[in-house]
Amino acid sequence: MDLPTEAFLEKLLELRTTKDSETGCWLWKGNLSKSGYAQHSFRNGAKTYSRRMHIVTYLIYIGDIESEQLHHTCEIRRCVNPYHLEDTTAQINTRLARGWKLDEQGNWHCKRDHLLVGEGLFRTKSGHARCRRCYNLAVNSSKKGISLKQV
Repeated sequence: MDLPTEAFLEKLLELRTTKDSETGCWLWKGNLSKSGYAQHSFRNGAKTYSRRMHIVTYLIYIGDIESEQLHHTCEIRRCVNPYHLEDTTAQINTRLARGWKLDEQGNWHCKRDHLLVGEGLFRTKSGHARCRRCYNLAVNSSKKGISLKQV
């Protein structure tokens, strides 16, 4: 991957980010991808290429990505602070993005703190892991015309 120099990146970040003193996030003011990630187009001679900026800042300030993906620990996709990024697998990144947490014993819990082992976890037809209790709660709530957010 072609990367800008650290000096160029620092100038770009100075122009295109706002640093939030409360959260520590470096909030991107430039273009965002359809999924809300910071994005910038670079030119290398006649060639133009687009890069997600959180990946660029991580590669320059931290180093290589050892796993598959970067997880925003701040949960803000347009944040490009490399110290808010965690190198992780796709599976763990998906679980963390859903609000799942690991306990001291290494067991996953959903965002409502239901234990996700054995009968607590099921797979959809497409193979995605879901919390059985939350799924049942959602199905039963929708049958009663209640929004899950009200429960």
